[in-house]
Formats: sequence, structure tokens, C-alpha cells
Amino acid sequence: MAYFPAVVALGKEGELNVPLWVAFLTLPIGLLFSLCAAITWKSQMRHYQSAGH
Repeated sequence: MAYFPAVVALGKEGELNVPLWVAFLTLPIGLLFSLCAAITWKSQMRHYQSAGH
């Protein structure tokens, strides 16, 4: 999530093995996946039952 944006921010685009547009999309996609994971976690916590405690 942070490697490609860091390379672009440091001005080392020549070291990328992917197109530049892919590097720009990694940060928003990573944030979107994190948001989806948080929403899933929160919704599933309502269904959690302890193992016996």
C-alpha cells in the first residue's frame, strides 16, 4: 500500500516495474480495502459468540 506511493513521492519512478498509473492507484485502493475490512469486522462482531467464557 505504501511502496509505490513512496517511490513516486521520492521521484524514483524509473525504479517502478509497473506503469505509473498503477502506482498512483495503490494508495486509494489500499484505503478502500482497509475500509471494507473495518466494515466487515464491525458487522461480524455482532454475531461473535465466545468459546465458553
